[in-house]
Amino acid sequence: MPFTPLEQAVIQALGWDLRDIAPDLAGQFEESLPGARRNTGAGLYTEMIVDPHRPPPKRTPSGSFGTVHAMVGDLPGSMAFKARLREGVLMGLEGDAFDMDTSAIDFRTTPFDRVFTVDDQGRSIAFDPAILRNPAPCWTFRRGTIRKKTQRSKPRPVSSMSAPCSGSRTLSPLAPRKAAGRPVWLPRTSISTSASCSGWA
Repeated sequence: MPFTPLEQAVIQALGWDLRDIAPDLAGQFEESLPGARRNTGAGLYTEMIVDPHRPPPKRTPSGSFGTVHAMVGDLPGSMAFKARLREGVLMGLEGDAFDMDTSAIDFRTTPFDRVFTVDDQGRSIAFDPAILRNPAPCWTFRRGTIRKKTQRSKPRPVSSMSAPCSGSRTLSPLAPRKAAGRPVWLPRTSISTSASCSGWA
């Protein structure tokens, strides 16, 4: 039973978001399987079963962590997602819809987009999965020798979105903003999920 596209996308973003708190979170997810799933009516919960043979994590926080959000289905606002950890071990994925009704949503197949994190100043940062890939090699020639350089990607701030924190429950409509004389839009990468998954209550 595979993880759903939504689960994969937000856990991938949480691995980046929590890289200082739980550096091996992405590795745990890669070696885990989904357990029980629940649609809570105001969000979701997916149990994570991590490979018991993995070495214990060096950092051992316990609690729910993360600032990842995504627009899910037809909900008017974004959902927040957190990783549930127990002594550093990934236990589950929590999705909070901020009291919006999710009882009619099939999280296995519902479309989603605009995955983003929120920084310490409350700014929304669009998550780009490309930042998790190995730096692409770039070869240059100098005085008859070949030197290898790397190009690293960085997440771009997104100032045209308002994070659903500090009591906010909705995502502001996107609007063009002027930057260096040019309008800047938040890239929209709509993902229509059609994976065959099961287990949602």
